[in-house]
Amino acid sequence: MESSHNISIDMELNERKADYFASMLMLGNVYSYYNRLPEEDNFINKIIYCMDLYKAPYKAILINLYESAKNNNSSNLTKLILDNFHIKSINLAKKFQQLEIDDELIKPSYVVNIGNLERKIKKAMEDDSEALFHESNLDYLKQLREHIRRFIKE
Repeated sequence: MESSHNISIDMELNERKADYFASMLMLGNVYSYYNRLPEEDNFINKIIYCMDLYKAPYKAILINLYESAKNNNSSNLTKLILDNFHIKSINLAKKFQQLEIDDELIKPSYVVNIGNLERKIKKAMEDDSEALFHESNLDYLKQLREHIRRFIKE
């Protein structure tokens, strides 16, 4: 029984094709690299080595590898990818450390970037100086930013 995975996003088909083409260019030949890795390495370790080399997320590597595996009629690899695509039990940080690979790629950045929203509120304040709610929106945004920063530090 063959199953398929549909990824639905709000983009035109041509845009998806362009994004896919760009990702293929950026990632390079993951399939070739994956196959050059020692056979004694398990599947997840090989994926981690690919993530490290291409500086790409887990699922981006799997999608790229899946496409190439399909094109190369590698049914064993396509099955492995499908079996491991939605696994949540993998502790990637621990696996990176066990393999002595820098785990910065998978650590959260905790960057709080709401500067665009703040600029828009300030612009609205300039455009409509009589509206008092812009001031309260800005105050709320500042409180929210502080709350998020405190939450991240915990």
